[in-house]
Amino acid sequence: MRTILILTLILVSATAIAKPPKWITQVHWEDAEYEYFVGVSSKAASEEIGRREAYDNATAEAVQSMFGISGRMDLASYANLQKIQISQDVFISTDEVQLKSETVDVYSEKMKEGGRMLYNVWRSIKVDKKAAKAELARLKQIAEEKKTVEAKVISPEADVVAVTVEGNAVIVNEDEPSAKAAAIKQGIKRSCEKLMEDWFYADVLSNNYPKFNSLIYNRCAAFSKNHEIQSGFAEDNIYKVDMTVFLNGGDIRRKLMDAGLYRQKFPQ
Repeated sequence: MRTILILTLILVSATAIAKPPKWITQVHWEDAEYEYFVGVSSKAASEEIGRREAYDNATAEAVQSMFGISGRMDLASYANLQKIQISQDVFISTDEVQLKSETVDVYSEKMKEGGRMLYNVWRSIKVDKKAAKAELARLKQIAEEKKTVEAKVISPEADVVAVTVEGNAVIVNEDEPSAKAAAIKQGIKRSCEKLMEDWFYADVLSNNYPKFNSLIYNRCAAFSKNHEIQSGFAEDNIYKVDMTVFLNGGDIRRKLMDAGLYRQKFPQ
């Protein structure tokens, strides 16, 4: 009985001092068949959020490495991109990229900060080299057939996104025209905020608010191509406008990509 107790204590002690796996210090490695990528999520609000963010970052690293641009993969482990880089200055427009990935390992650590439990999560994935090569060949063939090869295209297409919002402003000294102008200005800014809410998870927006605010929200007027006012009226001491703002989605995507922030939500 004494021997069993000693062995048990030794096992518990060994578990307590176990070191993190070595692979979490790497970003990328490969063997004969696969390329491996590691994504990291720091100070996530929950382990589930951390696992998701780490996976998103790992798959983004994979697409960046194999195709040359930032991208993402959906919950079925497939990347959906609109442009794939073929060389340094030539891109191919495609409807969909199909690149299968598999999770290899997950490691997480808990930490307390400000009375909250936060999580650092590492997640590794692997991508079959032959499958990636075949997918790239398929995309090239599609581009050739559709003749969509574009030379020196370095930004997303300038697509226009219509966002319906309500803007409002306080009426000061019964000056409704000034309040209306302020409400329209507030509505335009709100259109960018609403678009980001459609594109990103709430935790991504909150964790990166200063960047979104300086890059997108406070510059929303520069991304607005036009706007239409559906109605405008005074209610108590507030002037309200219902409006549709037409935003240049391509310019917004390019700005986010330049800042390393373009990671849209997984499709539902």
